Amino acid sequence: MTERDTRIAVIGLAVRLPGAEDVTDLTAMLGRDGVEVGEVPPSRWARHLYLGEAPHRGTHHRGAFLVDPFSFDHGAFGLTAEEAVLLDPQQRVMMEVGARALEDAGYLGVHRRLDAGVFVGARMNAYGFDQGRGPVAPGAPAGPGGPGPAALWGRSQNFMAAWLSDRFDLAGPSLVVDTACSSSLSAVWLACQSLATGSCELALVGAVDLLIDPLTFVLLSRTGALSPDGLCHTFDSRANGYVPGEGAAALVLKPMAAARRDGDLVLGAISGVAVNNDGRTMGVTTPNLEAQIDLLDKVYRTVDPATVQYVEAHGTGTAIGDPIEVRALTEVFGRHGVPRNSVALGSVKRRIGHLHSASGLAGLAKIIVSLREGTVPAVAVESPNPRLNLADSPFHLPETARPWPDAPVRRAAVSGFGFGGTNAHVVAEAVPAPAAPAGPPAGGSPRTPGAAPWAPPAPRWPSAPRPAGS
Repeated sequence: MTERDTRIAVIGLAVRLPGAEDVTDLTAMLGRDGVEVGEVPPSRWARHLYLGEAPHRGTHHRGAFLVDPFSFDHGAFGLTAEEAVLLDPQQRVMMEVGARALEDAGYLGVHRRLDAGVFVGARMNAYGFDQGRGPVAPGAPAGPGGPGPAALWGRSQNFMAAWLSDRFDLAGPSLVVDTACSSSLSAVWLACQSLATGSCELALVGAVDLLIDPLTFVLLSRTGALSPDGLCHTFDSRANGYVPGEGAAALVLKPMAAARRDGDLVLGAISGVAVNNDGRTMGVTTPNLEAQIDLLDKVYRTVDPATVQYVEAHGTGTAIGDPIEVRALTEVFGRHGVPRNSVALGSVKRRIGHLHSASGLAGLAKIIVSLREGTVPAVAVESPNPRLNLADSPFHLPETARPWPDAPVRRAAVSGFGFGGTNAHVVAEAVPAPAAPAGPPAGGSPRTPGAAPWAPPAPRWPSAPRPAGS
């Protein structure tokens, strides 16, 4: 009797990140140097009114932004321009990226109800809120009775997931997860649990976080959490705070056995995932070393850490958080006998900033691409932080991109730690394409394994001029 394959297959992937409008862009971005951080676009808000003109400790005008998160083809989703302008742009971006992930998996337009769950990591922002009784968004119509029902939908966090379930007739669980910076990896954990227990046959996991208003910058500036020079120095001796970023990503997941049965193109697999919480600490935002160690122990009971060649760290670039994270990793990997300096360490936040609710899924997308490409991405660190003690750890910082080490299985991991204590860790692996079947697949995705190159199809959801005032 063969052992049951408990892995969760990744059969669709879509991203919209700073400097990478799709997976092809992300692949190219990981192969070159640079950062995608810049000044707050003038179209967002008048930055000098909120943050002052000169950067100082904990205050700056820089972040990693999408080119235009407001463009939205409302007609493709059965919405009018008047309805669309009332929706939080995060809802609009999540619909588009979710649609592209379903398309990449071959499940867009199947014309039948799918037993598919939707799990979205997201938070609300201040879009659409005003102090009076008029329109809840700039340019929104206000009739005799005020804004219509769309104004309620546009303000509801529930609709980050509900629109996807409704528009694509996905009948499984439909949930929005908010565990702050670990939201998207918590959503992955929930999706994997639902697939493993048979609560759904397919799962669309998404995450989105946009910097639509200055509130996030103002509040973080007051706490001193932001990098004063507007750069994220993860693993560097210059680590002094993080840089906010925005973006979205989505995965389509399916049990491996079902994906193989249905002839889905498997982009990678999730072989381990766990979530926990810090519990009581010195402060609700203070990271907990022991909790991070416990989290890693949960994952590596079933996955041998000696088979992991790369770790995508939470790595926000803070003086306290980064050393604690590396210390927890060193403790667990070292206890399992992982050789010194054998595991590469990285963090996409150095490049695109901290995407808050979407940060973990951005990191997971990075390692899926890297595993499939067979390339360990570089980490451009000028002066490694001595507090990381990397020389005596299982980890090293790859100065240049390099071929993935020869191993029976290519594996990588990603961590996400939430502002409030919820921690998540996911292990993913490359999956070689099986031999081409003799006949057409029995069902499911119309794509045959190995039949398509590593690139998503051309988007079916072209951008359109945004509704006035959106």
